[in-house]
Amino acid sequence: MKTALIAALLVAASLVFPINGVAQTATEFNDRGVAKWRKGDLDGAIADYNRAVELDPKYAAAYYNRGVAKWQMGDLDGAFGDCNRAVELDPKDAKGYDNRAIVKQTKGDLDGAIADYNRAVELNPKDTAAHYNRGVAKQTRGDLDGAFADYNRTLELDPKYAKAYNERGLVKQAKGDADGAIADYNRALEVDPKYAVAYNNRSAAKQAKGDLSLDDRVAASQQRITSQMKDLSQIARSLSGREATLVVQIVAGTPFCEIDCLRKLLLIRSFVHNEDDKKKIDVEISDQIDFLAQAADVEIEDIPQKTPVLQDQAAIQAANKLKDELRELKKLPKPVP
Repeated sequence: MKTALIAALLVAASLVFPINGVAQTATEFNDRGVAKWRKGDLDGAIADYNRAVELDPKYAAAYYNRGVAKWQMGDLDGAFGDCNRAVELDPKDAKGYDNRAIVKQTKGDLDGAIADYNRAVELNPKDTAAHYNRGVAKQTRGDLDGAFADYNRTLELDPKYAKAYNERGLVKQAKGDADGAIADYNRALEVDPKYAVAYNNRSAAKQAKGDLSLDDRVAASQQRITSQMKDLSQIARSLSGREATLVVQIVAGTPFCEIDCLRKLLLIRSFVHNEDDKKKIDVEISDQIDFLAQAADVEIEDIPQKTPVLQDQAAIQAANKLKDELRELKKLPKPVP
């Protein structure tokens, strides 16, 4: 089961922008950087944060805002340096510890992350993000009781925190409380009816109880497909030339079932050459095969027979090669000739 992504925090002074959009002060550059960040312009945001700290080298908020942007771009060392500087400049601000903890957590330093979340909670006992993220760190480390307590506190502070219900459900499920887990997944879906992960987790919990209805399967399937097509559309936008045209055409048609979704994944995988994109798609394919094998009783070797729409022999060969790689990776039994 996958835990939810942690969330970073940004700070703007007041988001009062300069006349004609021309920033002059450190605060104005910081606030304009936050506005750019909200629009997805990470490079532009970092450029404004750079200018803010040039004008005011002790501007803690600009440092941890820049750290958030760097973290999102994958520059973990740069993000850590900025968050560390923010904590040095303002050691009484919980947000600085929150952000440094997120970077540590991403780098795999769970103990260091938990220590920073502890300090953030000491400074601000109502820091919802710190409680939730600390729960994720504890859950990853195997401290289920500690994670459970943090998710409980998160939900006391924010009863509409869907991710906290989902994660608490995972903890309950790991502790053998399937009914309690299902109740939490239900609550997560009441808060966010489009939360695909909660649909999947609820289906898994019900299936473990032998209580998975057709409606549950259909709902989980539809949410999975919607989520996967969204991810693949993002990949398509990053491609160029013939690859982009082929992938966009494949994604454009709405999948009518899980098998069709897998067919699209396999086709796209055969056309994509960027290694990072291949890895993303491989994860989706592996998850899809798991889902099919569990929920639809489809064995991996049955997939070619259930994808008659495949016409391109090169694509079929690439798909079969990938399935062999996945089978070897997952130590699944090979089909009998």
